[in-house]
Amino acid sequence: MVSLNRFENVRCEECSEPFRKSIYEEDLRCNRCISKKYQDVYYYQVSDRSVLTIILGCLFLAFFGLMSPSEAKAGQPTSIPYSVAYECLCGEACNQGQIGMTAVGEVLRRRGSIKGVYGCRGNMYRKSPEYVKEQVRKAWKESEHSDLTGGATHWENVQMFGQPRWADAMVVTTKIKDHTFMKELE
Repeated sequence: MVSLNRFENVRCEECSEPFRKSIYEEDLRCNRCISKKYQDVYYYQVSDRSVLTIILGCLFLAFFGLMSPSEAKAGQPTSIPYSVAYECLCGEACNQGQIGMTAVGEVLRRRGSIKGVYGCRGNMYRKSPEYVKEQVRKAWKESEHSDLTGGATHWENVQMFGQPRWADAMVVTTKIKDHTFMKELE
């Protein structure tokens, strides 16, 4: 009969105290001896609330403060690799339909940068079904020659996230689904 026990009784190689360890662990020290290693190091526990605060702070910076209007590169040819562009379109506008993704693609191409675009940091494209990937690729290709946004250099979901501070120096060019597209005042 095969034993399903995945633990074994061993002795710590530092203090010789008996303890149970998983058969998958290679370290032959008890938790007390392992923790001694960290006693001289400044260490504090991060609670779930602290992690959530950090994540929300990063989101706030990404949406409201990371990119100023002057950082947009209007008229510049895109230097964004396809794989990154696909991730951005999927992360930012996958729920906005073909036209919404094409519009976001236009702005990305116009800017030539993904700076300040939070949706690019995920892996939604890689996890998406094939029909979604096909829509994203088609939207990126169409965005090369379309002008649905009237020359916009920025977009925001104002209804969900509110009016960002950088939008005060912008004029709204169009609204497509949930996104409001803007460019600098002339």
